[in-house]
Amino acid sequence: MLVVLIGTSAFAQSNMLSKRGGKHPLNPVLRSGGNSTQASLGFYCDYGFMDGDYQVNQQGLTYSRYIWDMNMRYDLALGDTSIRWAAVDFNPLYNSDYTTVYPFPQIANNSFTSITIDTVFFNFGHSNYSGLNDTILVKIVQCTAGGYPSATAVVLHTDTLISNVSLTGSATWLDNATYAVPSNFFINNNTTKVGVRVEFYGNALDTFGMTAGFGDVGSGQCSANPTLSNFAAPSMYADNSYRHDMYFSLPPYNYQQLPTSTGADTYYDCDGVTGYLLGADSENFLQNWDIWIHATADGVGIDETNGSLGVGQNVPNPATGETQIPYELKNNSIVSLTIFDVTGNIVMTQKENASVGRHTFNFNSASFAAGVYYYTVGTTEGSITHKMIIQ
Repeated sequence: MLVVLIGTSAFAQSNMLSKRGGKHPLNPVLRSGGNSTQASLGFYCDYGFMDGDYQVNQQGLTYSRYIWDMNMRYDLALGDTSIRWAAVDFNPLYNSDYTTVYPFPQIANNSFTSITIDTVFFNFGHSNYSGLNDTILVKIVQCTAGGYPSATAVVLHTDTLISNVSLTGSATWLDNATYAVPSNFFINNNTTKVGVRVEFYGNALDTFGMTAGFGDVGSGQCSANPTLSNFAAPSMYADNSYRHDMYFSLPPYNYQQLPTSTGADTYYDCDGVTGYLLGADSENFLQNWDIWIHATADGVGIDETNGSLGVGQNVPNPATGETQIPYELKNNSIVSLTIFDVTGNIVMTQKENASVGRHTFNFNSASFAAGVYYYTVGTTEGSITHKMIIQ
């Protein structure tokens, strides 16, 4: 979980504002299309929404969103101690730290051949009083091998929004709205790890802020800081949200980005004991930036159906030896795997008893002649067929 750097109540007072952001109007949850037997999958990836859904409906918490001002032109020399930019990494695309209890499916990086980030969404507030152009840059950046979108990350794609009026149509930046940016950024392999960073360049008279959320245990839970208005539960997606926090970017802290690549982050001391303790200390309030994507992956995961069976593309494909065929059941069943050649001849069959959930058929294709084959995974309630290539 989090390795603690520091924790002060002053940090909350100087940055946490009174405006709570609303729920996403698009209600973006991770989902795929029904009745599809093609090896592609369109889905939303929104850590904040999924985190909130689990913490509210499974843990009985509330979920709070606050809006945080940021500007790339903030200057510590002028006394600015707010945030310069916000970023979210999308690698893995949706993988919870709590995989044994979290109800949403997951797709491993090696289960797709390419992906397109169709649209980037972000929730923000904006006011323009200067009448001059403000610029918002929405950047798709390359993460490190470990999945870290560093402050110096390579920029792979940039979308630009320029306006000399309020983009939310309000006189105050505390009235937030959601913006959709069509990006259509294509990634032609399954090893490139990416994140999204939002930057605002604006006049000093103008204000921009991003919303971020956290599981809210409630006030009065922090004995060491009884004035702390919220006790934040840990995110199910630590660490996916990052920021350049001006307060900590110069001595004595010198952190250009939080969390750090090792997961170190701020917290609020609540137990009166030196050092961070999970569950006894309140987490930071910027766990989940309201930045999310819609993406389409090719050759991916499980094909959702309206029935009780989902089947995915074999991995790897083309296959040269060991290959895996993923499937998912909504009911306990006997499941069969049948492999055909292009003439329709059955070249292999296999059966197994399987319970509700995700499973994998494993087989070695080394003895098969090179060429195109088809495999059918079936139960008494239906079957799905895919094509695979053996080299």
